[in-house]
Amino acid sequence: MNHVIVIGGGAAGLAACISAAREGAKVTLLEKNDRVGKKILSTGNGKCNLSNDRISPDHYHSDSDRESFLRFCERLETSEDLVFFESIGIIPCKRGDLYYPSSEQAASVLDALRFEAEALGVLVRTEREMTRDTIRKEVSEPFRKDDSVRVILATGGAAAPKTGSDGKGIFLAESLAGSDRKLSTIPFVPALVPIEVQSKPFLKNWAGVRVNGRITVEGTEVSSEGQLQLTDYGVSGIPAFQVSRAISRRLKSEPGAGLGVVLDLCTERELSELADLILNMKGHAPLLSGLLPKKLGEVILKESGISVNLRAGEVSEAQAEKIAEKIKHFVLPVKGTKGFDMAQVSAGGICLEELNENDWSLKKEPRIYVIGELADLDGDCGGYNLHHAWISGIAAGRSAARSER
Repeated sequence: MNHVIVIGGGAAGLAACISAAREGAKVTLLEKNDRVGKKILSTGNGKCNLSNDRISPDHYHSDSDRESFLRFCERLETSEDLVFFESIGIIPCKRGDLYYPSSEQAASVLDALRFEAEALGVLVRTEREMTRDTIRKEVSEPFRKDDSVRVILATGGAAAPKTGSDGKGIFLAESLAGSDRKLSTIPFVPALVPIEVQSKPFLKNWAGVRVNGRITVEGTEVSSEGQLQLTDYGVSGIPAFQVSRAISRRLKSEPGAGLGVVLDLCTERELSELADLILNMKGHAPLLSGLLPKKLGEVILKESGISVNLRAGEVSEAQAEKIAEKIKHFVLPVKGTKGFDMAQVSAGGICLEELNENDWSLKKEPRIYVIGELADLDGDCGGYNLHHAWISGIAAGRSAARSER
């Protein structure tokens, strides 16, 4: 019987524990926090977006080689996680393309995982900070002395460090694999995170506005559409999260690079159509008040050099074109992102070419598994990252319990 040591009690780690224990393995879970699953409670705005029905390479990202990336994405195209949840008493409920627990409570998912692990005899040891001494006594020595020991690294990336993620899993993997087995890694950067722009007077004026639009990283095809949240520091909301990875990676590789984002605040109309609409607006209300939220309309007019007191019917053709251009092409110079503290996930980690896609084990040391966010594979908003966590945890746990290598 194999002894499986799982380091990290998040989504991937708990799934690995349960899967390994079901195969008859002795399982020990080491968690640095005082309780497991802290990050699960914040997923899906507390509702826990379990998975998505549109799993494909289009919704995942990696800086590893393309061939490895596609193999892992193909491995993720499965509904094993939904079957897994039903087996622990969670009934998945579909909302559009998204899957949630029918309870719509992340706490119920965490409870189901905890109680299942407990019933299967998983030994959970909390407040186990991975210091050099802890690693040596609880992980390295058992791993070196006993060929039946398997180690599953589910330490997460570097996002949301308050929940326990600190990016140290890479060093732990390299330490266990051995100095003669150097691993290829990608530095962590924040992803799915709000975007901070250079200070502008109008930011405090539009703070709190929500508007449907599109955000594009200037000079690229990286773009996302949906509800933008305008803030006193820049832009938030799902579209901003979706493009933030590209910004983080660019600023990491070129720290001094000038970078901007472009907002299209009226995606349903082309530029010329919008200009005609503004020119021919009727009534006596302030211009744009019937087209955009008031605070945003005033910012648009001021940034176009036009009086906010202008009324519908008083605008010239040249002014209408200028306003339309600003609405369709509002450029914001980027300062950075709100960093790991506010990131939902991190991009980077151990390169996929170092791993076997069937079970997330290291090719150089198959008794070690790298799952979830520690692997260089991150997804869009919408349950894609949790799906990767569940599937990698299930696969690694099952393999670690069964393997004889």
